[in-house]
Amino acid sequence: MKDKVKLFKAIADFQQEAPVLVKDTDGYGYKYVTFDHVVAQIKPLLKEFKLGFSQIIEGRGLTTIIFHTESGDSIEGTAEIPDIDMKSMNKYQSFGAGITYFRRYALTSMLGLLSDKDVDANIYKKEEVKVESKINAKAEAVSKAKAEVVSKAKVEGKPKKDVVTHITLDVDDDNWVRVLSFIGRNKKKGLTSIVKTLSIKYNIKTEVKKAISKAITDAK
Repeated sequence: MKDKVKLFKAIADFQQEAPVLVKDTDGYGYKYVTFDHVVAQIKPLLKEFKLGFSQIIEGRGLTTIIFHTESGDSIEGTAEIPDIDMKSMNKYQSFGAGITYFRRYALTSMLGLLSDKDVDANIYKKEEVKVESKINAKAEAVSKAKAEVVSKAKVEGKPKKDVVTHITLDVDDDNWVRVLSFIGRNKKKGLTSIVKTLSIKYNIKTEVKKAISKAITDAK
């Protein structure tokens, strides 16, 4: 690796100046950035930092090479293009589409390029929303149950202080996922403020408070 220090420095400097690629082309339910657009955006920077690339197809393998024109150093990676039949395309067109797809992703991956939207990120975001919805539904059910307890207590003439109105927070339950998300958004407010806010809804034990403190530290 030592003999490639100029190459790695050039790539690092390139990454500092590289633009965020805007996905403005419509696919089947998603947007993407075309290979031509990627190349057009980075060409001037590649020249500035004395970098170049070459992509070679051998059978179903695509090898991408990033090289430094000054030192002659290079790195490379190979990906296999799967055999996939695409709608309204014959097998040659499908393979050609696969080549373009993998050329784009191999190049952006090796150069560390970023885009404004990511299909995989959107998938994970949808899963996060599902978890959040599940937590909200459970919290709503708990709130409804509490309301019924309070109502029943009033009818029976029980004092308010005997009615449990807080959810006991535990690091192993679904509410903890929601709390971690809250901590991530509010970590700058500090432990005291976060615990005070959470205490409005949750009954927080000493060991859970320690876990919250650790989560705040990890989130920074």
